[in-house]
Amino acid sequence: MTSQEALEIVEQILPPGTLTSVKILVFHRAWDGKEYGAIAKETGYDGCYIREIGAELWRSLSKVLQEPVKKKNFRSLLKQKFSNQTIILRQL
Repeated sequence: MTSQEALEIVEQILPPGTLTSVKILVFHRAWDGKEYGAIAKETGYDGCYIREIGAELWRSLSKVLQEPVKKKNFRSLLKQKFSNQTIILRQL
């Protein structure tokens, strides 16, 4: 599963308007294993702001998935829960 495939799933399960451009940026960079400080440095955002945006994203996912989602586990959790959906997405 790529970060784009995972994002497409996240866009489907989160309420409309939840994902902002900054949350999408944090999602992709976190998927690639980047730390918040590195994301902030690469993008020009304040480190505290990026950390806050990440926390909001993980809280939103936790609420929808009804289990704790954190930066350290979101990738494996999404792969575990939705790996069969990526096959369907590829066929479309």
